Amino acid sequence: MRYSFLGNTGFKVSQLCLGATEFGGNTPADEARRIWSRCLDAGVNFVDTADVCAHSETLLGELMRGRRQSLVLSTKVFRPTGPGPNDAGLSRKHIVQACEASLRRLGTDYIDLYLAHSDDFLTPLEETLGAFDQLVRQGKVLYIGASNHCAWRLNEALWTALERGFARYCCAQALYNLREREIEAELLPMCEHKGLGLIAWSPLARGALTGAKAGDGDAVADAVAAEAQVGAAAADAVHALADAAGIDRLRALPADPDRQGRARRHGQGAAHASAEAAGAAGRIGTAADGAGAAAPGPALRAAQIHGQRLHAGRDGQGLLAAGEAERRRRLADRAALRLGRAGQAQARQQQPTPPRGATPPLARPQARIQRRARRLRPTHRTDHVVP
Repeated sequence: MRYSFLGNTGFKVSQLCLGATEFGGNTPADEARRIWSRCLDAGVNFVDTADVCAHSETLLGELMRGRRQSLVLSTKVFRPTGPGPNDAGLSRKHIVQACEASLRRLGTDYIDLYLAHSDDFLTPLEETLGAFDQLVRQGKVLYIGASNHCAWRLNEALWTALERGFARYCCAQALYNLREREIEAELLPMCEHKGLGLIAWSPLARGALTGAKAGDGDAVADAVAAEAQVGAAAADAVHALADAAGIDRLRALPADPDRQGRARRHGQGAAHASAEAAGAAGRIGTAADGAGAAAPGPALRAAQIHGQRLHAGRDGQGLLAAGEAERRRRLADRAALRLGRAGQAQARQQQPTPPRGATPPLARPQARIQRRARRLRPTHRTDHVVP
């Protein structure tokens, strides 16, 4: 097994990471133990899970007993872990509470790598990074990272951490394989420039690239066709939910077999439609009760997953729209700041230069104060210095 430094940090991880989110769920405990033993025998020391999969953390806590120090444990925070309004997102309250709960389930007193599972556009970056920094200073977390973040938001987080003196993200986790290569446009160059490590999840496209899921034809072609069918079913289910809630469909997700085109429409159109459904009917899962007849089981489940990914249990406007508004506001603030500084510099240049030896007008009151202080200076003290 080969080991690499994770970003600019000083600790090494195996180049293969064991994704254990399905342990105790779709992967039975006995099979999970066999996978665990085989990975350890091969030299894998890096294991990744998430707090939304509580069954996985509980089982990993049992598997790690007696060998915790030799492993690099990664878990995540953001996804809904309860029905409450503060049981999701990246607020300080949820991050601290989720970390404590993960530590109890994992049976350990620290987490090697704590990842933000997704970006939270509704919580200020200062609050999120401040909460992560608090956990690092307390010794409960050693390193922090970001999962499923776009390049500009990740760069904004790095700048905020530098400006505030917080612990910075050391790595990024993103979907990356031979089929999904969108991060090569911006995220990969930014990670290389900033010295961030990259953790690729689903490197085999959920098994499609192994040939294990192939039918009579090519595995990749079959997977793409199946994904297009799921997208069409999800679009129909989203439409049904919008109709049940009495909301305009707007630009809902189309059944586009081209993934890049579908991804663009996913962010630009379906986010607004599902955001309105969530705002008017509570959440997509709640609105589904009135649309059960119109949306069959698998399609309805796909729509619910789609809504959870967009909102992650947070009500209000679409996350993408909120993030774009926040980015434009910050750019406007920076532009105003630059214009203000430029105006001040121009005003200083236009001021007449005083003749040599003359005291500037603003310095005269200060000079009088200093002369008066010298006259009133006590003579019995030698350590009193007046500038």
